[in-house]
Parts: sequence; C-alpha cells; structure tokens
Amino acid sequence: FLVSAYLMEHGSAEDVGYYSNAVVLASYVGMLVFSAVETDFFPRLSAVNGDREQSSHLVDQQTEVLVLLVSPLIVAFILFLPLIIPLLLRRDFMPMLEMSRWTALALFFTALTRPVSFMSLSKGDSFTYLLQELFYDLFMVGSVVLGFRYGGLRWTGIAIFASAVFDWLLNLLITRVRYGYRARGRVGQYALLQGLLLAVAMCLMTLLRGWGYWVAGFVMLLLTGSLSVYFLNKETNYIQRLVQKWRK
Repeated sequence: FLVSAYLMEHGSAEDVGYYSNAVVLASYVGMLVFSAVETDFFPRLSAVNGDREQSSHLVDQQTEVLVLLVSPLIVAFILFLPLIIPLLLRRDFMPMLEMSRWTALALFFTALTRPVSFMSLSKGDSFTYLLQELFYDLFMVGSVVLGFRYGGLRWTGIAIFASAVFDWLLNLLITRVRYGYRARGRVGQYALLQGLLLAVAMCLMTLLRGWGYWVAGFVMLLLTGSLSVYFLNKETNYIQRLVQKWRK
C-alpha cells in the first residue's frame, strides 16, 4: 500500500500498474513451488522443533529442493516474458519488462530464505518471526521508494531483488544466533551453481536481441533444467519413480 501510494504520488497510475503486475506475475511462478512449504514442510519442521540437528537437516533438504525446482522456472519466466506480458496483459505493459525480470530473479533468494524463515514459527517464537518480516518490509519499502525516485522502473526491480537478498541475509543471521542454524550439505553447492547460471542467463537475455536472445535463452533453460533434474534424481530417485508409475 505504501509503495503504491508513493508511486501514485511521484509517478503515475501507469507506474502503479507496472509495479503491481510485475509483482503478481512473479508471485505466480513462486506459488508453483513455495506452496509446498506451507502445506508439507512446515508440519514436518514443527514435529522436530526441539531437535536442533534434525531441524537444520530438514531446512537444508527443503532449501536444496526449492533451489533446484525454482531455478529453471525463473529462467523460463524471464525468457518468455516478452510473450507473457502481451498475452496476459497488453502490449502497453511492455515498459515493465525489465522490472519483471529483476522481480523474478528475486525468487531465487526467496527460495533460499523461505525454509529458514519458518524455523522461528516452528519453535513457537512468533515474536522473532514478526521482527524478521517487519525489518524486511521496512527495507523493501525504503529501497523501492529510493529505486523509483532515482532510477525509475528499472531500479525499482533492482530494489525488489536487493530486498530479497537482504531478507536472506537477515534470516541467516537471526536463525544462526537464536537457533544455531548453519547451512550444510549441498545447499551452498546448488545455490552457487544455479545462482551463477541465473546471473549469466539474466545478462544474456538483457543484452541480446532477436535470434540471439532466443538461442541463448533456450540454452540456459536447458542447462538449468538438466542440472536440476540430474541433482533431484540423484538425491530422490524421483525420475525412476515417475517412470515406474508411468509403466504401471
């Protein structure tokens, strides 16, 4: 509400529409993956809230899965944005393209943050959870206002991305101090690998035009998707189970 009010006051109704639709479109991508956190992960985390080691292990597992699932979706979303915006909205909304890319990229850090942020709730520490959300909201509003003021829609998208990074760092700090959580396992490996691929994909699809854009986009989508399928299959044997069900 505060962001929309500021954009209306210092920009225009069109700017409010661009901002709102960019956030909504990106949230649709996140809903495909993050909804599983609330329905499946949180009850399992609550069941072991008294065991620090078990809680940390469960958070690591969920983070790994989210990173692997959401990375190809982000690349696909960024790649097809020039088609999605005119299809779902109108061609008049194309000025929100670059902001939408940064908003989608922020989902990567949301995937890293979401499992960690639920540790406080699973332990019944609602005050800490509210503080986490409050600090994030204040930072997001401030950064978006500054971004729009000095850089228009492009920097508004970058501000949303910066807010996601801030939220991730904040949650890591709080959970480490209060609950002794430290990411282990393959979280860092998967995050670094997919993060680098997302950064390359973002640069290529921002700089290239025409056939170069589509070729580079599909190559990066194939890379991120293949890596995610490989690691998910390696960790969970999901592909074998899927083939077995199909054969039956």
